[in-house]
Parts: sequence; structure tokens; C-alpha cells
Amino acid sequence: MKSSRFFALFLTLAMFLCCLPVSAADTAWLIPKEKEAPAFSDVKGTWCESYVKTVYEVGLMEGRSADRFDPNGTLTEAQRLVIGTRLHALFYGKTVESAAPGEPWWMSAARYYLAVDGNTTDDPAAFAEFADTPANRLTFALQMVWSTPAKDLPAVNMVQEIPDFTEAYYTDDALRQNVLILYRAGILNGVDRWGKFDPRATLTRGQAAAMLARVIDPSLRLKFELPKFDLCRDVFEWDPHTTALTVDGVTVSAEVFALPLAESLCAWPPDYLDAALAQAEVSIQTDIAAESLCAKSGLSLNSIVNREDIRLASSPAGTSQTAAVWRSEHDALLSLLAFQYDPELSAFLPSLFGYPDAMEQALDEAITQQQSVIASPLLEGLDLNTVQARLLASPYCY
Repeated sequence: MKSSRFFALFLTLAMFLCCLPVSAADTAWLIPKEKEAPAFSDVKGTWCESYVKTVYEVGLMEGRSADRFDPNGTLTEAQRLVIGTRLHALFYGKTVESAAPGEPWWMSAARYYLAVDGNTTDDPAAFAEFADTPANRLTFALQMVWSTPAKDLPAVNMVQEIPDFTEAYYTDDALRQNVLILYRAGILNGVDRWGKFDPRATLTRGQAAAMLARVIDPSLRLKFELPKFDLCRDVFEWDPHTTALTVDGVTVSAEVFALPLAESLCAWPPDYLDAALAQAEVSIQTDIAAESLCAKSGLSLNSIVNREDIRLASSPAGTSQTAAVWRSEHDALLSLLAFQYDPELSAFLPSLFGYPDAMEQALDEAITQQQSVIASPLLEGLDLNTVQARLLASPYCY
């Protein structure tokens, strides 16, 4: 009898739990639900439907009307600021006061933001200059990091670098680290398969809702690994060890030739890609001519201090160690020649400085004397327009 009564009690409890409202099941949310979301007709069945529902229910975003959310609408800087201060206030138990009569609707959010940062000198009204401009992905990302306690953004992904958000593009380390926090926490995973951030792109309301929902509900956070980009394989679709070019018996592999060709393809418009290929071939011929001139002059890489450091410092993204060594060694040989032909030079880098006149003449003569330049079938069958399109869509610029 006792076991039967216990079973009946258990069954009743189970039925009661099944009938609990959804809000009681949302205990994993970092911010409590405060209202029910309406059935927005323009998000029903779309990729952002659940995200919109979440951000509405916690009071972070509203609809444009009773039945429209406008997921493709552009978020403005004023909307970004108001959403961000609401999020901060919800996390920290504060309140963003309503704007006073006659004030812009975002003014109280601007005051709140400055007060949290301890800024007593800036005038919140100055934000009017930016209020109606479109928010971009970078400003929204920085706002989310500012609004969310660090403890609520634990790392779930190992992301060391964002392809289009490296030091080469943004020297401010604090900016890069803040965006990395969101990648590592699974709030962001980029706009393409490479994980590019596209920081200057404008932000839609649907995209903003997705990012915010992942902050609110940790179960929505993304777990991923960014693929390792290989210029030779991913852009040119070459086996790195295949021969691309032979100059006077010197074999140049595909992985070595991919870098100068990528640089040329980035510099030439689509109607002149044959010229880009010719320029890349001349780049390799120049490297081999530099070898010849240095040998005749008794110049050697052995005279360069910290040779290994030079190799590492000049390794472009997506290139192999073999390609990086070729580039660094031949840049070093060209530098040795430049100092020999013009002893008054205090600094020289082949990619930034023009050659001394006498050196340029010597290189041209050495290239002219080269007996043979043989392009492999790899180059003869290359669709340069298709390759250029893949290159421009790749995560790095050259």
C-alpha cells in the first residue's frame, strides 16, 4: 500500500511538472523572463525566430509593431546603446531611467553609460551626432562585452586569432581581445566558414537578437573550431609540393609560388590577370637573380644575425614554413644587395623600398641572362578569374 501511495504521489508530481509554464523551465537563463512574446508574423519559421522570442521575453528588444519585429531592419547606434545599457542593468540589478520629457528617447541610456564608466566630463547630448547612424558589428560586440559580467562569458572554444581582425588590421589589442572573448564564449562564430568577423558590416535586428540570445541562454552558445587556412590548397587548389615553375633549373614549388601570385592577383583588376601571372613569375625570377648576384659578390645569409627570427617574422598567414623561408631568405638577399649597391642606406625592405638604380639594372641584366623559364601544366590550366574570386573571399589579404 505504501509503495502504491508513493507511486501515485510521484505520478501526480510528474504531471504537475509537465504542466509548468515555460518560464519555470528557463532557470538556465542568466536573465529572468518577464513577459510572453507575441507571434511576430515576419519571423515565424525563420532562422532567428527563437532568438527574437528570447530577447523579447527578457525585455531587451521590442517589436516594430504588435505583429512585426523587422528582423532585416538595420540597428542604429542609439538602439545599440539602449539595448546594451538595458542588458547591463539587468545583469547588475540597476535601472535605466526613462528619458525626461522633451529629451531624445536614448538620452537616459547615454547618461547611464557615462555614469557606469565614471565619466563625469562628457556631455551625453553629444551622442546625438551618432544616434541615427547604423550600428556595426564591432560596436555591438564591444557593447555586449561591456554589458555582460566576465564570469558569464566563460570560454568554450579555443580561438587564438580572428582572420580579418588580426594586428595587421587592428593594432588596438584591447579591441581584438574583447571580440575574442565573444568567439571563445560561443556568442560569435563569424560570417563565413573561416570565421571572419567583418567588423564594419552593419547589423540587422535579427543578427543582434541572435547574439543577445546566446548571452542570455548559455545553452544556445556555439561550439566550434575555426578551420586552418592554407593559401595553396584552399585558394589555388594545388598540391603544395607540385612544381609550379622552373627557372634555369631551379624548381619552384606550388606552395612557394602561391604567395607572389596571390599578391599579384589582389593588385590587378579582373581584365588584366595575365599581367598578374607575369608579375608573379618576374618576382620569382628576381629572387633567383638575387641568389646569382649575391653568389658572385660573396654575399651570404650566414652574415645575417638572428636568421631564424627573420624567418618567423616574415611568415604570412596561410603560407607553409617552406614558403615563409623562401620569402624571408630572398628578402634578406635583396637587402644585402641593396646595402652593397648603396652603402648610405640605413634601412631597406624589398616590399617597401625601391631598389637602388644600379641594383635594379643588375637584377634586370641577370633576369635577361636566365636561359629558361618553364611554367608547369599547373599554371597553364589555371582559371585566374576563379582563383581571384576565391582569393578575395578568403580570410586574409595579401
